[in-house]
Amino acid sequence: MVSLQRLLSGDIQFRLKHVLYIMHLCGQVSLPGHYKEPWKTQLHRIYTAFNWTLSGAFCLSVALGLFLNTIKEFGLFSERCFVFGAFLLCFCSNCLLNVKLKKFLTILDFFEALAERHRDKPVVVMLKKMESLFLLALFAMTAQGLTWEFLIYPLLPKSDEELETLIKLYNLKHPHNSLPFQPYIPYVDTSEPKIFYILYALFVYIGFLHLAATVFYGSLFPFSVFHLKTGFIILKEYTQMVGKPHFNSSGQPVFYTNLFDNEEIVLRNLRPITQDNQQVTSDCQEDGQLCDVQAPRLARLGISMSTDTHHHNLPRVYFPLDGISLSHTDCLNKAQETQINIPGGNIRKLRSLCYDKSIRRLFKDNPTLYESFYLVQLMVFHKRLMQQRNLMDDYFQDMFMPLTVIVIVMLIVSMFAGFMPLLPGIVRLKMIIMASGILGYIFVIFYCGELLASCNESLATTLWLSRWYTCSQGTIRNMILFLRMNQKQHYFLIMRKWKLSYRWMIGVVRFAYSVFNVMRIRKQRSG
Repeated sequence: MVSLQRLLSGDIQFRLKHVLYIMHLCGQVSLPGHYKEPWKTQLHRIYTAFNWTLSGAFCLSVALGLFLNTIKEFGLFSERCFVFGAFLLCFCSNCLLNVKLKKFLTILDFFEALAERHRDKPVVVMLKKMESLFLLALFAMTAQGLTWEFLIYPLLPKSDEELETLIKLYNLKHPHNSLPFQPYIPYVDTSEPKIFYILYALFVYIGFLHLAATVFYGSLFPFSVFHLKTGFIILKEYTQMVGKPHFNSSGQPVFYTNLFDNEEIVLRNLRPITQDNQQVTSDCQEDGQLCDVQAPRLARLGISMSTDTHHHNLPRVYFPLDGISLSHTDCLNKAQETQINIPGGNIRKLRSLCYDKSIRRLFKDNPTLYESFYLVQLMVFHKRLMQQRNLMDDYFQDMFMPLTVIVIVMLIVSMFAGFMPLLPGIVRLKMIIMASGILGYIFVIFYCGELLASCNESLATTLWLSRWYTCSQGTIRNMILFLRMNQKQHYFLIMRKWKLSYRWMIGVVRFAYSVFNVMRIRKQRSG
């Protein structure tokens, strides 16, 4: 009860990166740079190669046994085909993850950084709690299913009818020594006690080896969408503040200098310019970076400040490149940043520079400048989210190719077996439950597709409902560019052709219902 309370309160977190680390320990994936010693990295690669070889051999052997022998008994085939399809899908997803590991780690690191920088926002807190609860619940359910299917079921006594079926299908001398997935090994009787217990140990090892992978790939697409949607919700909160005074969570008036990093300048508790601050400013002016600071000049320059924690907290000042016009359509493509190191700087000097009176007076005396700067920050935030969206599309489009084919086959087999009157009632009930599970997962996938499509449209609606009319005419003209970027819904495409939308899902359901109606009518006429 105490652990559950800690989990609900957010003290215990179980994230996708934790599941990925468990997969690394299980030899499903090899995370780059995880070990400092080269020999450990090489040893883990050998361990991963062994697991991959074993899993591939197991997958091939079970597939041959399934389509050569088990298919003769359709009820048993349909039941085993569902579990084998899930294993095959996990194996294919593993292959894709290892091929595109660097790209996926880029996506995962982006979401982790976004959640960490905005960890105080309620939507991020809720996402972390939901992710922890769902992953732990899915982990427990998958472990329970694998324990029953791989560990307990092969050791249970079998009825005479099951023994006769096993003898007929696999020609076993000891049918009570049989696995749920009977592998195809030529000229070998897998029911021999020694061979059976060796295969049973390998069977259990492979099953629990894919426990974390099953949880990971089952929740990967939904939570990737939820993380991206959370980023858009955060951006919507900032968009709602267009044309309004800005306050932080403590109620203090602030100027935002970097929306993505959640950096701000608090207008209260400002400190005057010190001698150290003047020295730092003069050092920068010698390089020609801060000289002749005029309002027209800064209308094209944004100023943000942060700390480089990788270089002993060395302060850095960031300036976008010159020549950026806020009304130019290519402003986002040119908004690259150059870094200027402050020699001999420290945290005290950085704070003095952040709270410098000139910056405060600049934004306070020139509200139009801050409006334009704030709008550019919104565009940059949106551009970074769309870059991650493009990476997600590229990764998941390849992942959905085997997923679509395997899920359709599993759904057809399970539904056909569930409505086949010749099969026993318990087998039909299992097939109906399996088909319902597949349909539920498909609905979640389509729901995530609608969430992705609505991100841009909801952002444009939020900007339109903000107090944009109180801004200057120049800022209003620049908002048109931002609105044009978010006019259309951006759907995820399956196999680069079909939109992942409710309309397409309803069309597929109608087509499937028509097919089953035709089958039912033909059966009634033939009867």
